[in-house]
Amino acid sequence: HFDPTTHMSPLLAEAHYRQALGSPGGASRLAELFDAWITLDPANPAIYEAYADQLADPDLYSDQDILIEADKATARTEDTMGLAGYAMFFLPLFDRRLGARDLADPDLLASALMNLADTDATQAEINSAANALAIEAEVTGNLALSDTLFLLVQTQLDVIYPRLWALPEDAIQLLVEEAAETIPDIVTDIFPGTGGLARAA
Repeated sequence: HFDPTTHMSPLLAEAHYRQALGSPGGASRLAELFDAWITLDPANPAIYEAYADQLADPDLYSDQDILIEADKATARTEDTMGLAGYAMFFLPLFDRRLGARDLADPDLLASALMNLADTDATQAEINSAANALAIEAEVTGNLALSDTLFLLVQTQLDVIYPRLWALPEDAIQLLVEEAAETIPDIVTDIFPGTGGLARAA
């Protein structure tokens, strides 16, 4: 009976959401509960994962609704993580909602993934962002995604965690080497401490 917003508790908001999943009539409250949960913890991609099946249902969300929700997701992280919310919103939808890739702006997605891997990101998060860029660049053939992938690998990736990639380890290493050859050396002056190739962990 405790209100998550009053107590500023994402954990309580998650409990309310998951309780509704198994409650009679709870499905009708999921949108409201998701909104409360993500508002309290806007940098948590697991919340978008949890709600992705609802967003993937065209009977619940039209294409226009998806674009509106993507804008909301972007606004939630604008002050702290830049465009990262856009990537967190769309990534779980690509494999669950038909036509989701057609709704996403590739240039915006590329910038959002770079923001997601920026500043305080762990090497695991950077690996995950690079993997997402690699997948989307391959599927869409978009140059902005490819260029951003190379920039991310060259400037942010220090350690490779193969388990976080959809590519085999030798393909990841080739990607790292290609990024090193493609991105000019001057980038190491802009992003100090990025010299050298990433190594597998």
